[in-house]
This record gives sequence, structure tokens and C-alpha cells, in this order.
Amino acid sequence: MEDLILNGDVYSCLCELPSNSARIVVTSPPYWQQRDYGFEGQIGRETTPEEYIGRLITIFDKILEKMTDDGVFFLNIGDKYLNRYGKSMLLQIPYRLAHHMVRRGWNLEDILIWYKPNHMPSSVKDRFTNTYEPVLVFTKSRDSVYKKGATRVLEVPLQATPWKHTAVFPEALVAELLNRVDLRDSDVVLDPFAGTGTTAKVVYQLGQSFYGKRLYSIMIEKNEEFVSIIEHRAKIKKVIKVKDIPYSWEAIKDVHLPELPEPKVLLQDRYGEICIADSSQEFMAFLKGVFTEDFKKYHREDALFFLGVRECNLDDLYYAYSLNRYGYVLRNMLVVKDKETWFPVFMFAKDTKRVAYRFYIDRIRVPPKSNERRNWAETEFLGMRVQDIASKNAKKGQVTNIIAKYEDGFPRLVEVSWGDKTSIEFAIHPLEDEFVMEGLELFCPFCAERLEEPFDPIGKIFVQNVVRSFGRI
Repeated sequence: MEDLILNGDVYSCLCELPSNSARIVVTSPPYWQQRDYGFEGQIGRETTPEEYIGRLITIFDKILEKMTDDGVFFLNIGDKYLNRYGKSMLLQIPYRLAHHMVRRGWNLEDILIWYKPNHMPSSVKDRFTNTYEPVLVFTKSRDSVYKKGATRVLEVPLQATPWKHTAVFPEALVAELLNRVDLRDSDVVLDPFAGTGTTAKVVYQLGQSFYGKRLYSIMIEKNEEFVSIIEHRAKIKKVIKVKDIPYSWEAIKDVHLPELPEPKVLLQDRYGEICIADSSQEFMAFLKGVFTEDFKKYHREDALFFLGVRECNLDDLYYAYSLNRYGYVLRNMLVVKDKETWFPVFMFAKDTKRVAYRFYIDRIRVPPKSNERRNWAETEFLGMRVQDIASKNAKKGQVTNIIAKYEDGFPRLVEVSWGDKTSIEFAIHPLEDEFVMEGLELFCPFCAERLEEPFDPIGKIFVQNVVRSFGRI
């Protein structure tokens, strides 16, 4: 037995391995529509997420054949949004994948959360920044070498690397996962998407300190540049080129919500709802209540909703995707740490482009400890530069007078000199005016009620108000 790199397509390379050859599998496949690795047929460039998940399932079926009966499969895979910008839906890729893998014979033993304290910053303002990724723990049977750890939330920083392959998961994460396995002498660790060989390096280091135990690694990688990096990092000498063989896969077909239980409908606040269910059954009842006409009609078009479940299971994580099918947009799956475990809270809004939903992240963002909130009353605004970005040449001016202020001293109305003329301009407060994008509020001239879309100018309520005010039409 010796360490080995198979250089070729992942499916073709897996076919070369004998059955029951790997006890531990640790990997992180390319994420959907995230990177282009420069060769045809690469995984992650499928047209739809359903095709992507279907292809991974076909590959993982082959891994199921190659694992020992007591083996464990650690799968780190991140979620994606359908589109990069705008009010785009979260696709729930990890949990839809897990759902279909369980249907194909896998046992989902655990879902760990990898929290990245030094996560990449985001400029997105209308949702929370995603700071974690799940690690799905699959086994062939309940009797496996997986050992549940003290915590299901792993705080592991991202690791800087000198290579172009920026999708490297950190060595500390791989080490933590292998620490949750009852490792034995001559165990084989397989990584079918080896990349730059992080798994191989950790296996090599563990093998140096195991007091007589020897661990072996099998790395599969298509990119020859990465193969050279793996050879150097993990001191692997044997590389075998594998010829590609054709294989087919089918896009997954998701199933609809189950028939039971009966829906529960929350009608407490027209601007949105917050509900944390205690059990999976209660969560499913609230989720079905969201799709009722009573719920949809009661809430404003810009309402924002948070629905969570403390005792969650895979079905809850899978069926939350249904929000994207029934008139809503799933924007975040928040993870709440509860002692040594975690539970999900789903943030979603109505699927509309007419209004912006009521979320402004700077309201809740924790400022750095070194920075206190700025004292606007002591800030000198006179002479500040102003730029008209709507004009063709982005003309520039200066504030020459403060006409009106907010209570904290921030300008509300200012006089601006543009050189050849002067104008009066509104200043948008960074906290008070975050909902200015919603547009003007219109009120009925007869009853003074706010007019909200959809508004029927000849509908029953409008006619009643006119009759009440004038006695006739």
C-alpha cells in the first residue's frame, strides 16, 4: 500500500478503485457557478443547480461503492444564490443534495457548521453576510467509525495560501474532522476533489505522529498544475494518469411539501413575522401557513419574515427551499448557536420587484469597539464637496448653508453652490432615511388612509369613500 494521486476525471478515477478501499472520505467539490478551472466538462459549470446536484449524486453513488461498510464521508459544500445581484433566492444546495443522497442509500449522521471568523466581507445591504458553510457527515451504516464531538459548530479561520486555487479549505478544518474518526492503522483517506492537496498534507502530518500507525491517502485531481502542488505538499511519489470515460447523470426533481400537518397562520404584524418553532412538526405547520392566502393578503408587500426551528431535521432544511416556489424569496439561512449545537432561522420576503423589503443591515451591524457613533452635531458640513452623479459629467459643488437638521445634527436640507448656480438639496441620513427607496407614500384625499398596492381606483372601498364624502358619484 502507498500514497497515490490519480490524475483524471473524478468519475473515471473512482472507477479505478477497488470496492471497500477507503474508510474515510474528506472533500469539498467545486461550488456551482463559482469558478472556471479552464477545462471542458468540469463540475460546477452546469446550467442549473438541479443538474449540478444530479451530477454530484452520480459521483457520490460511486464513492458509496468504494467506501468500507463502517466508513465516513465528510462533505463540505457551500450554498449559492441563483443570481449574483438583486433580490436573488438562496438555493439550499447542501440540504437538497443531502435529501437526495439519503434517498439513494446514504445515512446522514450529522451536520456540522464551519464558522469562519475571518470570512470575506460583503457589500450586500439587503441580507446578512454568509459567514459559515455546512459539513455534511454521511455514513454507509449506523455502525461507523464516526465519533460525535462535543460541539457541532467548528470555529476555524480561513487559511491563506500562495496558490491560484483560492477555494482551499483550511488544514485545521480537515484535522478537526479526522479527529472525529476512530482512526486505525493502514486506514485510507480519499479526497476525490483534491485541489492543492490540503487533505493529503494533513494525512501525511498525522501519519508522522501516530506512534506506529500509518495512514494512506488517495487523491483525485484533474488539473495537472494542482497535481504538482500535491506531490510537493504531501510527499506523494506515485501519480497515475487515468483516461476519461463517459458517464451520464440526470437533474434532480424536488418533491413538494408533505400533506401533514395542518397549517398554522401567524397574523400579528403586517410588516412581518418572527417565529421560532420548537419541533419539526410545528415548523412544517408554520411553513405551510406562510403559503395560505390569509397570510399573503394580511402582510404588506415589503414585509420581512423570520422562521426558525430549534429541533430541526433534514426535512426542515430541505423543504425551506419551497419558499422560492410559492411567492417568496429565501434570502438567508441564519445559524443560531445554542450551547454546543445549532438551529436554523430562515429569512425570506415576498417575491416582488415593486418595493424593497424592510431590511437595512447597518441598523444591526455591530460597529468596531474602537469606533463610537459619530457626533453629527460637532461635524462641520459647510464646504463639504457634493457630487451630482445623475448629471452627465457628474458635476461637483459645495455645501454653502445648512437650512434644516435632524435631531442629531445631521443635515436634512442644504444649500449647494454649483459654481454657476445654487440649489436646495435634501440630504439622506445614513440611519433615518434607509427606506427612502420605497418611494412616496400616497394617501386617499377623502378618508386620509394610506393607499397601498395593489390599489383598485374603482374598487368597492374607493366607491364607498367617495359616496361617504360627497353623497353621490
